[in-house]
Amino acid sequence: MIQGLWIALLGMALVFFSLGLVMVLIVLLDRAFRQRQAVAEPPAVAASPPVEDVVQDKALAAAIGLAVALARSEHGHRTNTLSRSAAPSAWRLQGRRQQMTSPSQRW
Repeated sequence: MIQGLWIALLGMALVFFSLGLVMVLIVLLDRAFRQRQAVAEPPAVAASPPVEDVVQDKALAAAIGLAVALARSEHGHRTNTLSRSAAPSAWRLQGRRQQMTSPSQRW
């Protein structure tokens, strides 16, 4: 039994040693092949957008809002079309009843 414990201990030590060696190799390779980053210049102060751009953005938003409102009014605007569930057909109901009452199936 002592010999088995020594073998298990040696095996675990070997596994952890190899994992540590792989980790050290990964770190060394990462440092060796890492791309050097150039020193970044401070970002320039962004000027506020011209007034014409702001006006165009507001006009675009108004046009989009109008298009959405018109599309909703033309189609009756149903909020949730998935909530309407069609009743299953009589054929499907009968087939399900037969499946559930079949003695050959064990649930």
